[in-house]
Amino acid sequence: VPDYIKSKSVAEETAWEFVKKHNNPFELVCVHPTLVLGPILSGRLPDSMKTLVAMMNGEFPFVPNLHWSIVDVRDVAQAIQKALKAPNANGNRYMLSGENLWFIDMAHV
Repeated sequence: VPDYIKSKSVAEETAWEFVKKHNNPFELVCVHPTLVLGPILSGRLPDSMKTLVAMMNGEFPFVPNLHWSIVDVRDVAQAIQKALKAPNANGNRYMLSGENLWFIDMAHV
């Protein structure tokens, strides 16, 4: 497992352990989106998107026979806002997912 992915799991585990150990000093909700796509505000292409963009531009030597569940970054933001306001969200984990797309279909966009 790559260190970046492992660090996300360790950070969440640590947060849940802290809340439990300290008798819920604050509410905790975790939101887990699948592959997040959407407008880029920084003007800098995230590393996770470089391969996908290269495929879409015909710069990648092949297209993997894989598919991914895609979720729009704006939907992720809206889900986080809802989780912050929902009275029964505390203590829950939410998986955010959208349409399942094949890489070949994304490459043809």
